[in-house]
Amino acid sequence: MANLVTCIALLLTLFVFSKAKEAPTYDVPAVFVFGDSTVDTGNNNKLVTVVKANFPPYGEAFFNKKATGRFSDGKLVPDYVVSALNLSDSLPPYAGHKVTANDFGVCFASAGTGLDDETATRFNVHTLAQQVEELRLYVGNMTALKGEAETHEFLKKSLFITSVGSNDIMISYNLFLDRRTRYTLPQYHAFLLDRHKAFLQQLYELGARNFLVTGLPPIGCLPIQLTLESLKKSIIPGMPAARFPNKCIQDQNNAAASYNKKLQQMIQELLMKFNSKERTRVVYLDNYNRLLDMSNNPKKYGFTETKRGCCGSGLVEMGPLCNSLDLMCSNPSQYMFFDSVHGTQATYKVVAEDVMKVVHAMLAN
Repeated sequence: MANLVTCIALLLTLFVFSKAKEAPTYDVPAVFVFGDSTVDTGNNNKLVTVVKANFPPYGEAFFNKKATGRFSDGKLVPDYVVSALNLSDSLPPYAGHKVTANDFGVCFASAGTGLDDETATRFNVHTLAQQVEELRLYVGNMTALKGEAETHEFLKKSLFITSVGSNDIMISYNLFLDRRTRYTLPQYHAFLLDRHKAFLQQLYELGARNFLVTGLPPIGCLPIQLTLESLKKSIIPGMPAARFPNKCIQDQNNAAASYNKKLQQMIQELLMKFNSKERTRVVYLDNYNRLLDMSNNPKKYGFTETKRGCCGSGLVEMGPLCNSLDLMCSNPSQYMFFDSVHGTQATYKVVAEDVMKVVHAMLAN
């Protein structure tokens, strides 16, 4: 009898332990993503633009080593998110996508875009306004399939992820004079935040209720920024002799951190406005500190290189300049960056784990 009781107790313990180890379940039917190349899963492939990644060595770690237009050697954060939510192995781009009643979401992001329309115009890529219009068309098609009430519930439970703003700072403000002569940096931040706020409001009006808003990364740690800083010192009279920087550019990181702080304040203001109408979650995703930690503590993440990309010299190559398998590093998983701007699959996997922790906490409230 004692043995029987012991056996039952053991079985119950094993059952409880196994249930505790099960992956959490989420009532999230779909994921919709907006923004730039950090999350674009292939929407630029058919655009007439140089900002493309649908050729090797991009995609070397993706399914069947296929270059899909993702600016990495493999998966991006949205792919890991839909996988963690048990929706699919990857998130398809909106371009060429046929809406069905069983849809689990789509990516509207366009590499090279920004909150400032001038940023997108420079590269002939889709603005955020165009991405919103594509969502509007998507919702219309979904409504035709499911009806208005069911589509509203579908969107209400779905996750909307945004990742945008870096190109505005790096390109439209830092590289071109028109924005810098018109705005101080704090004024340009305010301009971008107004655009960001209006963009999130448009998504809300189309049915979004669960937002994950990504902040800027530590821009001063990107290999291309380190290269430009080195070149700047080599051509400006009186500057010390140029050496490739071995640490991030602090003033650029400070600017990104300042913007992120203002973004969080804007989110809180917007959240109060949204919740006065219908329960809404708007959560800020801090990828700044995680990426900064990767750059400063590479061994912690299994990296051997965080200041150069895997592609070519790792200093300037991106998009059409990153086009040769022969010049790719032997082990991208040891690199933080795949090209001079974008992370490797290994980097995005770590960021995606942070995203899922935020999603879990967000949906638990």
